Amino acid sequence: MNKSNEFRGHIAKAVKDLQIPPNDFRLVSLYQYEDILVSILNKFTSLGKKGIGCNWWWNDFKKPTVSVHITCNYLFMCIPIFFRSCAN
Repeated sequence: MNKSNEFRGHIAKAVKDLQIPPNDFRLVSLYQYEDILVSILNKFTSLGKKGIGCNWWWNDFKKPTVSVHITCNYLFMCIPIFFRSCAN
């Protein structure tokens, strides 16, 4: 199984496990995904399209910003995320 199908399989499992109704969530094609992501990046960050390859947008959010402190590491045990700087 290629990585794209494996990723979609994980998403489908999460949707099923969390009992998310079909009207609340749908998969999009890769081309739609990029357009949607660029739209989000343009609205909320100063990165624009170059933010696509970045996993860390925190320093590039448009003002004003808000932060939330999570006291439990449970979220990070469930969702492993690898950060890399977008400044380069």
